[in-house]
Parts: sequence; C-alpha cells; structure tokens
Amino acid sequence: MPTSLESFCSFRSMQGDEPISGTAMTAKQYLFISWPKKFWARNQFDSVGFPQTLVEYLGGLQRDRGIVTKLAYRQGETKKDFSDLLFMPAGLVYENVAIGDIAETLAGYLGGLPDVKYQRSEPGGSFLFLCTHGKRDNCCAKFGQPIISELERVALERQFHLNVWECSHIGADRLAATGVTFPTNFMYGRMRVENIPQIVDSLIDELPYPPCFRGRLGTGALDQVAEAFGHGYAFNNNLKDPEVIIEAMDEMSEQKHGFTILVRNRKSGDKIARFRLIIEKHIFPTYLDCDGLKTDSPKQLPRWVVTGSSRL
Repeated sequence: MPTSLESFCSFRSMQGDEPISGTAMTAKQYLFISWPKKFWARNQFDSVGFPQTLVEYLGGLQRDRGIVTKLAYRQGETKKDFSDLLFMPAGLVYENVAIGDIAETLAGYLGGLPDVKYQRSEPGGSFLFLCTHGKRDNCCAKFGQPIISELERVALERQFHLNVWECSHIGADRLAATGVTFPTNFMYGRMRVENIPQIVDSLIDELPYPPCFRGRLGTGALDQVAEAFGHGYAFNNNLKDPEVIIEAMDEMSEQKHGFTILVRNRKSGDKIARFRLIIEKHIFPTYLDCDGLKTDSPKQLPRWVVTGSSRL
C-alpha cells in the first residue's frame, strides 16, 4: 500500500533523480505585497479584494521593467485594508499603504520621486520568503507551513535578524518547500524542518546551503548549475568562506557547454580549486505538481546537469 506521502509531488520528486540546481527564478527585482492569506486564490491576482487596475499595473511592471510581484503574509497579521510593499533585494519597505494608493506609491518610488504620503524604511536584517500557497498546490502547505515557526525559532536562538514571510507561488511545486532569501538572492527547494538550522547558519555566513540550493536569483540556469557545483564541492569538503567564480564558458553544442570555475576563499582571495565542467541538457520524467500526480500525467523536463568535472 502506498504511504500518504506518496500522494505529494514533492515527495515523489525527491525519490527521483531530478536535480534542483539551475531552477532559480531569473528576474533581478521582486515586489512582495502583503495580503491576508485567507483571501489568497489559486491565481494570486484573483485573491479577494485585489483590484483589477492594480493587476494591470503590476503586469506592466513585469513586462516593461522585469519586476516580479508575489503576495506575502506574516503570521498574526490581521490588517486587510492596508498592505506593506517590500522591494527586494533592496530591502526597502513601505508599511500600511492603503490599497487604493499602492500603484501611485509604486510609481513614485520607481520614478525616483521623493516620498510624500508614505515613507520607505529599511528594516535591516535578512529576509526569507517561503511559499505556503496551499490553494496552488498541496505540497506548498504540507512542507512549507511547518518550516515557518522553525525558521523563527532557530533565528531567535542564533540571535540572527531574519524577517520571515510566507508568500504565494514561486515556481516548481514539485520542489516544495521553496523559498527565496535576500539580500543574498538565494533560492531554495526541497526544504524540510530538519534542514532549517543549517540553512539559518549558512545565511548568517551569507553562503548557500548546497543540499537545498536551487541557484542564485537573477542568473541563468547554466551559471546556476556551475555555481552550485562549486558550492557543493566546498560544502562536501567542509571548506570555510568559499566563493565561486565563473572564469569561462564555451558552447560546445546546443545541448552541451563547457565551464571553467574557480573556488576561492572570499576573504583572502586564495585559490581553493579550479574545475573544468561539462554541463549537458538531459531529460527528466517528473510530475509538475500534485494535480499531475493525481491524474498520472508525468512531464518530460529538460534540465542542465554536470556530466563531467576535472580539476585543473
């Protein structure tokens, strides 16, 4: 008899061999708008009370300026007529903006105008947005929700200033629990409660946690895979303060690329190791989400993977 976990796409994905590196979002700017979670819809912009005029404005921001918008929620928040606007990775926040003033406030900020009605602030610390969008996919709630309290507990224990927010869908339900961190610009996947102490410790050091590292936001999939290899090497060898530099990339074919990467100490600049990597596109059968699993509708996904490495 199948276990109850086998009805979740994230569990099934972990049982397969699909890698998570190279799957981070590639936009460079993100806007999070706080919205009561009980009002969230499967499509975030269909959420209760979300103005259609604002939907159209935000669509223009993504199309014209590459700014991706997500909804956010902080546990215990009860306000419904006002929203916080969080710009990442800048770490700028406008608090308690009336719903009808959101577009005007955004336009002023992005247009370089001085603040008038609402004043921006920089709360400081690190930010972690974790997808708990259960109306989008069961895995997001199943694996994301328990992590919220653990993140807050561990951050408090470590005396680390971590702003923890829940957020709407950020891609690849099968990789739940998924999260993004700022200002480090890391994206994580397949997070579990037992990973949280090491993830927080890595954030304190401003380093990725390789077992859950999907890639660095704002970079292409190939670069993400190359960087993840370098950080994985450092992690597996317990090396401190690594930095991964992509020194060269050459296209061998449409399906195959060569990379030269340098792993060095980011404080001293001393070389740790240099690698020549071969990264190729492979096809992986997977279920995109829980709905696909229920209907037994697997997909064939192309993914970049390291197929060869040699130390130089």
